[in-house]
Amino acid sequence: CKYTAEARNIVGTAKMLPGSVELAPFGILYSDRAKNSFAVADVNHSLTLGMDVRVWNGVRIIGCIRMWRKTCATTGRTQGVNKISANFAASNTLTECIGGQEHISFNMDVTVTDE
Repeated sequence: CKYTAEARNIVGTAKMLPGSVELAPFGILYSDRAKNSFAVADVNHSLTLGMDVRVWNGVRIIGCIRMWRKTCATTGRTQGVNKISANFAASNTLTECIGGQEHISFNMDVTVTDE
């Protein structure tokens, strides 16, 4: 009861840091059996967190009687490395002649996961 704190108005922002992608040693792999490609990379990320912290001071007499409160803003930032995997698969492949030029069209299915 003497000190009670509460976090309020919490806002977090996460982003990938440009130019920080490093492909895994094996690079990009293609599986002829599965007919798709795989890529694994380490990507630097940053997280910025901002919040207001409200602190109450109280006295325990019968229950808790709050005497005063104060609210302060604070921010924090951290960086880390995430391993990202991407799986690429093409389907509905079609070759076409458009305006006398050969074109290939296909649907691309991409799944990206953070490991």
